[in-house]
Amino acid sequence: MLRVSLIAVAAVIGATAAQAEVVKDGDLRVLRIRACADDEMRARGGWVEEIQEHLAFASGIFESTFGIRFRVEEVVEWDSDDAGQGLGDLVDELEADMSVEGVDAVVGFSAQDPRAGKLSKYVALPWGLTPSLGRVSMIRAMVEDESYDLHLAVVHEVAHLFGAFHVTQQDSVMRETVQGPRTFQFDTENGKLIRLMRDYDFEAGVEAIDPQTAERLTALWKRGGGEVDTSPLAEALFNRGIELYNEDRPEDAIALWKRSIRADDRFALAYGTMGVTLAELERYDEALEALKKADELGWPEAKQAMWLIEWREERGEE
Repeated sequence: MLRVSLIAVAAVIGATAAQAEVVKDGDLRVLRIRACADDEMRARGGWVEEIQEHLAFASGIFESTFGIRFRVEEVVEWDSDDAGQGLGDLVDELEADMSVEGVDAVVGFSAQDPRAGKLSKYVALPWGLTPSLGRVSMIRAMVEDESYDLHLAVVHEVAHLFGAFHVTQQDSVMRETVQGPRTFQFDTENGKLIRLMRDYDFEAGVEAIDPQTAERLTALWKRGGGEVDTSPLAEALFNRGIELYNEDRPEDAIALWKRSIRADDRFALAYGTMGVTLAELERYDEALEALKKADELGWPEAKQAMWLIEWREERGEE
C-alpha cells in the first residue's frame, strides 16, 4: 500500500541497513518477526499473549498453505503518536522507531481507534497498512468492532509483505474490506504469488527480484487484482525509489520509477513523482512528458507542476 505525499516526497518503508537473510527450517521458510504493541494495545490485559496467539494462528495458515512458518523473535513495547494523521503515520513511526536488525519484518499492533479524532477518515482501511514487499506491517488491533476479526487482519497484512494484492472476491482473505465471510482461503492468483515469493529476501529487497520472477509476479497481479490495486511490484519499486531520492540519489530513483511504470503503466503516482524530480534536475522536456501522462491518469498535482515548468521556461529560467 502506498503512503507517500508526492509533492513532499515523503519517506517510505523498507529500511535496508539490517543484516537479514532467508532462514529455512528443513523445507519451511522461516519469517522472523519483531512484534510491537503501542500504548493503547498494552492497555489491554495480556497483550503479549494476545499478540503471540494471533501471530501463531496466522503462522499456522501460512505454514499449511505456503510452507512459511513465523518465528516471533520478541514482543516489545512501542509508543504511537496519538496526533498522527492516519495509518501511514503509524507505519512511518514504527519504521523510524523499530530496527529490522535480526528479523525479516516488524509487525506493529495499534489499538488507536480510527473512528475517533484525526484517524476518523481512515476507517475505510480496516485491516491495517502494509507497503508491498516492505519490512513493516501495521495491524489495526481494534476488538470493539464486531465485524472485525484480528486473525483475518494479521493473515491479510502479512500477505502484503510477500506482495499479495487486493481482490474483489469476497471469499478471499485478500478482499479489500472487513465485511464478508470469515475465510482464511486465498484466491488463486494470490496463492500462486505467495508461493512464487515464498523465499523473498527482505534484506536484499525489491531491487534483487530477478526479471523472470518480476514478469511472473506482474502477470499474476494483472489476472487477479489489476482492476483493484496498483501492482505490488510497481509499488515496491516506487517506494524504494523514494528512499533513494531521500538519500540524494535522484538518478537512481528515476531509474527505479521507470521500472515501476513498466510494471504498471497506469501508476499515476510514479509518473508524477518522476516528473517533479526531472524538473528539479532541469530536464524539463522529460518532466513535461511524465507529468502529462500523470495528468491523463488523474494525478491531481500534475497541472500545477506543468504550469510551474512552463512559467520557468517562459522566464528563461532553464
